[in-house]
Amino acid sequence: MCGDIRQLDSEIKILRCQAAKVESAIAEGGASRFSASSGGGGSRGAPRHYPKTAGNKGDMIVCAAHAHNLPKYGVKVGLTNYAAAYCTALLLARRLLSRFGMNKIYEGQVEVTGDEYNGESIDGQPGAFTCYLGAGFSRTTTGNKVFGALKVVVDGGLSTPHSTKRFPGYDSESKEFNAEVPRKHIMGQNVADYLRYLMEEDEEVYKKQFYQYIKKNVTPDMMEEMYKKAHIAIRENPVHEKKPLERS
Repeated sequence: MCGDIRQLDSEIKILRCQAAKVESAIAEGGASRFSASSGGGGSRGAPRHYPKTAGNKGDMIVCAAHAHNLPKYGVKVGLTNYAAAYCTALLLARRLLSRFGMNKIYEGQVEVTGDEYNGESIDGQPGAFTCYLGAGFSRTTTGNKVFGALKVVVDGGLSTPHSTKRFPGYDSESKEFNAEVPRKHIMGQNVADYLRYLMEEDEEVYKKQFYQYIKKNVTPDMMEEMYKKAHIAIRENPVHEKKPLERS
């Protein structure tokens, strides 16, 4: 998976899997016969197919999601923040699993709690789809949005090696992780708190910086519900709808 989090309008991509080979495995013997994994794992006792990580033309893109898809799910503002990164990666995870008929098997962490969650393969089922984070040029500092994307692909039902050390809420001194902090970020409450602060302390900056929020009537008190509804809508219908080609 590779996410250009700098703008979040760029693709968040799952890499290291050759789609043609996975689809061939499905066609030959059904989803239960393979593990859509680039690094191992798979259902116990079942034959495992390891798709190539790259072809002679480079890495194979299996699935992609974009922040500009989010207005369809009710998120029309703040498309570059942490909460948007979470929504975009949730869309990616559910879209990928739906493509391979695994969305009903691996639902992930449906309720957003911020707690650590690790997806594991289920006996007698295809192995959990394994992917790895490619941070690219993003700074891998604690709390970076790229780790919001990492958090949700796991919550979304994929298997991704990780720890909580780069999530907001991790204290490097005490070595403790406070799950409430990432939950606030996922639900946009860090932005909501800043909105409330500016509304009271600097209305001019608020009107300038959050013009789109004002224009679209998005208030701080509405934000958590907005993201909750988006998460539900994404899980209900993550499939990419192709636009018909316009012929001149």
